[in-house]
Amino acid sequence: MHSRETVCLVHGRSLKFLCVTPCCTLFCTDCSTEHRNHFIRDLISFPIQTEIDFIMKRKLEISKTLEKIKKKETKAQGEFLRLDSEKLEIVFGLEKDYNKVLTAIDNRYKVIIQEVTDSAQIEKQSIISYLETLNTYKSDCQKKIQLLNFLLKQSPEHLVQGIDSISELTTPTPNLPDFPNTTIPQKTLFKDIGKVFENL
Repeated sequence: MHSRETVCLVHGRSLKFLCVTPCCTLFCTDCSTEHRNHFIRDLISFPIQTEIDFIMKRKLEISKTLEKIKKKETKAQGEFLRLDSEKLEIVFGLEKDYNKVLTAIDNRYKVIIQEVTDSAQIEKQSIISYLETLNTYKSDCQKKIQLLNFLLKQSPEHLVQGIDSISELTTPTPNLPDFPNTTIPQKTLFKDIGKVFENL
């Protein structure tokens, strides 16, 4: 006597095959015509250990990707400090010249400070967009890790029944985006200051 979970609900016969794509479902011999030209696997030649090995391999790959994301996040967060430090360094240099020729340089100085601040903000925005992209990949990896952990806790007979979830893990691991090239232009700022001195 078959349990309800191992027989076809339509024909009442034993489930013999797995339609891997596109249906991701188990079916009996009477259902074969509905899955013609699909990617089908015979359950007899479909060892559970193979699927466990597949899950463990995918978990390892995704874990490595997650670790790369965390490292890139750490680098990106450090760039905030670098940009702030670079901005302060430029501002300090400008202030030294400003104090020497206060009257002549005052108006131009304020304009340049705004340009430096705007430039720093633009560069920070590129890092924010970069972090948002990383966060999307990280969130996807974390969801897949949760799914993999859940599947690994299942008994072998329930693991086959959860094969529809495994299909979500067959997509390739995406290439992580390269870190954006961020810098605050200095040559233009110094050139502007030079023009002010030339007009004194």
